[in-house]
Amino acid sequence: MGVVWLGWNIVWIVQGMPAPSMLTATVGLPSPTTGGTRAVEALARGNIAESLWLHPLAVPIGLFWIGCFAALGWQAIRRRRPTLPSWVLKTWIAVFGVAWVIKLASDPATW
Repeated sequence: MGVVWLGWNIVWIVQGMPAPSMLTATVGLPSPTTGGTRAVEALARGNIAESLWLHPLAVPIGLFWIGCFAALGWQAIRRRRPTLPSWVLKTWIAVFGVAWVIKLASDPATW
């Protein structure tokens, strides 16, 4: 699936356009993270309201993602087998579930 996702993004980037969500493009539904990049960009410009409108969980999802990779990186540096606790998967499932409900209930213009 990762190869398909990478190919999808490369096709769009080569055309000079940002890749749309594969789920939105194929079945018309947003993915749980659709609008996340635009939300972070709006936040970087100081537009908090627009950021929250585009994706209210973009920052928490991004921070959790960074935390997971930091923990794995730290373990690799210490020459330990990179693993995450089982609660991390459960948390990701819960966060993506909530994010998807929020996206489905949001304005389709944010998709």
